[in-house]
Amino acid sequence: MKKISLLILSSCLLQFTACNNEEPTTTTTSETPTKAVVNAPVFDADNAYKLIETQVAFGPRVPGTAAQTKCAAWIESEIKKYVDTVYVQKTTVTQPI
Repeated sequence: MKKISLLILSSCLLQFTACNNEEPTTTTTSETPTKAVVNAPVFDADNAYKLIETQVAFGPRVPGTAAQTKCAAWIESEIKKYVDTVYVQKTTVTQPI
């Protein structure tokens, strides 16, 4: 019991000592920070609904079924429209009997 109490106490002390109440120091430079420009597409609710409708139309997407394989290929093709590289992480799923 003493070991657990000591562990809890040391954990609390570590958390409190990690807190820093000091104001962050600022440095002055002659350069003006630049803001990154992001060209994000405008959200289209109708298109989002259409994409969800297409995904649901594949039916139940249980791993290992044809519906899941077709849906995964469709999602990959859709993502490729917006990015230059798509990394697909494949795995084998086994179901307990």
